[in-house]
Amino acid sequence: MDLKELIESYGKLHDQIEKIIDYNGFDGEIVPMLNTNWRLDDGLLNYDRLEEGDMEEWSELIISSYSSSGEKFYTGQKEGFMFIMAYDDDCGWDSAQVFIFSMSNEILIFS
Repeated sequence: MDLKELIESYGKLHDQIEKIIDYNGFDGEIVPMLNTNWRLDDGLLNYDRLEEGDMEEWSELIISSYSSSGEKFYTGQKEGFMFIMAYDDDCGWDSAQVFIFSMSNEILIFS
């Protein structure tokens, strides 16, 4: 079974995700967003909330890190996918989720 099949089946992905993002003890929600445009910007994750249609509506989350100075972000890549542990500033760090994006949907220039 390849990584894409694991992501889509939700199997025992937590252990593999912990290794990919280098974070032990993750027990939050895994959010596959394989068809979503996304980008990283100075400790923030931006992603297009609308997967279809012409209008873009971007959300912004804080990428989880080892310390408040952002010296080590909990992100990682494997087999063409980007794994990002992030949370909404309004909800706090305890609400962190791991988002999974396809590297082919990364937006390098943000308008």
